[in-house]
Amino acid sequence: MARIALWMLCLLPPLAWGETARVAVAANFAATFATLADRFAATGHHRVVASPGATGKLVAQILHGAPFDLLLAADEASVDLLVARGRVRPQDRYVYAEGILVLWSADSRRSPSPELLQDPALQRVALPNPRHSPYGRAALAALGRLAPGRGDLEHLYGESVAQTLVFVERGGAPVGFVALAQVGDAGGVARGSGYLVPAAFHPPLRQTAALLERGRRNPAALAFWEFLRGAEARRVIEAAGYRRGEAG
Repeated sequence: MARIALWMLCLLPPLAWGETARVAVAANFAATFATLADRFAATGHHRVVASPGATGKLVAQILHGAPFDLLLAADEASVDLLVARGRVRPQDRYVYAEGILVLWSADSRRSPSPELLQDPALQRVALPNPRHSPYGRAALAALGRLAPGRGDLEHLYGESVAQTLVFVERGGAPVGFVALAQVGDAGGVARGSGYLVPAAFHPPLRQTAALLERGRRNPAALAFWEFLRGAEARRVIEAAGYRRGEAG
């Protein structure tokens, strides 16, 4: 009987054992994604694994054939590009969160502010590389509003918003532009000290999810796509320090 039971189990379709989806995740969202992945795994058989990085580099990998099922980008324009290139159907995208930009210091005694950026004593500020990172482009726009005329201010570029945070933590720059979700939560900055950059000072960080062609054939990707649009995921995302995205 035991042999018959084992033989019958071998005949079960792969779905019974669960599937795995590969998700390209914007660096700012990596920690929040880890929480979502755990919650999702608890709902059924499937699981998701992340490949975090700067959005621009992730899009380049997708265009070169990287085997991702989903993309969680830090902006809309990157997904627009994938739609234009035929890698994403227009209906397979939506804004899952809006990011909040923070001028941050690892020193809780420091007070990041527009006045600090305008102080000639400040010589360096860290920000994500705007070539790859939507947060970097937002930071450049914010600098233009917060510190006009500071052409002498050195920019220390991180390859992603995650690396930018490390630069500030390790003293490479006294302050840097990062995502609120990296250093706080919905209630504000929780470690170090920070200044919440007004949303009007930079292009909106409308973080957009895309279901890629490969994901449309993957049960795990389809299940996570629905989970991400649900109420539980939205609660996790808002608690992490993002503004609400589109409703599911």
